Amino acid sequence: MRAWAVHGVELPFGDEPTSWWIDGSGEVHDRPVAGADLLPGGYFLPGLVDAHAHPAVGSGPAGLVSLDARAARANLTAWAQAGITLVRDVGSPRGLTLQLGSAPGMPALQAAGRFLAPAGRYFPDLLDAPVDEAGLVVAALAEVGRGAAWVKVIADFPDPAAGTDAQPTYPSGAIARLVAAAHQAGARVAVHSTVPDAGQLVAAGVDDGPGAGAGAGRGQHLAAPVPRRPSCRRHRHLPPRPPPGPRPACSPGRRRGRRSAAAMIG
Repeated sequence: MRAWAVHGVELPFGDEPTSWWIDGSGEVHDRPVAGADLLPGGYFLPGLVDAHAHPAVGSGPAGLVSLDARAARANLTAWAQAGITLVRDVGSPRGLTLQLGSAPGMPALQAAGRFLAPAGRYFPDLLDAPVDEAGLVVAALAEVGRGAAWVKVIADFPDPAAGTDAQPTYPSGAIARLVAAAHQAGARVAVHSTVPDAGQLVAAGVDDGPGAGAGAGRGQHLAAPVPRRPSCRRHRHLPPRPPPGPRPACSPGRRRGRRSAAAMIG
C-alpha cells in the first residue's frame, strides 16, 4: 500500500493546519514518512469509531446467526472502507472476535469475547455455551484471560419457554460480583438490557449499557459512534477506570499517535 501525507485543518476540532503521515499499513505518524504522496485539500476528518458493533453476527431467515472468521473480517474490511478506523466489538459467538486481531485494511478492534447468558435466554445460534449464575464470574474472567478488553453480559431477555417478555437473567448481586472481578482484572463490562428500569445495573457498576449515562459521575456512560481522534494513550487493553470527576482532555502536544491509539470510548 502507498504512504500518504495530509496537511490541513483537522475537523471538527482544529483551528490551525497540522500535518500527519500515514504509512502503507495505515498507521499514523507525526514525522515524515519516506515516499509519502501529499493528498489535496485543506481539511481532513479523522476516522470514525463504531462503539457498538458485532462483526461476527449476521442475519439469517430465522434471525441472527453466527458468522465465521472470514465473514467477520469481511465486515471489518467493509467498515474500514466506509471510514471506520476503530471498532468496539460487544460480543461474538464463541468469542470469535478475540481471534481476529488487526491487519492492514481493517479497523483497530477492541473485543468483548463471547456472550454470557443462561440457557434459553439469548439467540440460540449466538449462545454456544450457556452460563449459570454460579459460573458467571469464572466465565467472565476466562474471556479476559483470552484477551477480552470488555465482558458482555445479557442482563435481561425474553424466556421463550415460559412465554414471558424480557426479564432479568441474573440477580443484580451476581452482576455486581462480575463487575468487581472484571474491573480487578483490568476489563470493563457491557450489558444488553431492554427493560425500562436499568437502575440496578448502574448501581452494580456496569460501564456501558442502557441507562449507564446515569452513572456518568463514576465513569459510566452510554456508547455512541463518534469521530476518532488519536488519544493520549496507546493500548491494546483499556486502562483502569478513571476516578470520579471530569476526565482530562488530551494535551495539544500529544494528539497524534499510531493507528493502534484508540479513542477513549468506555
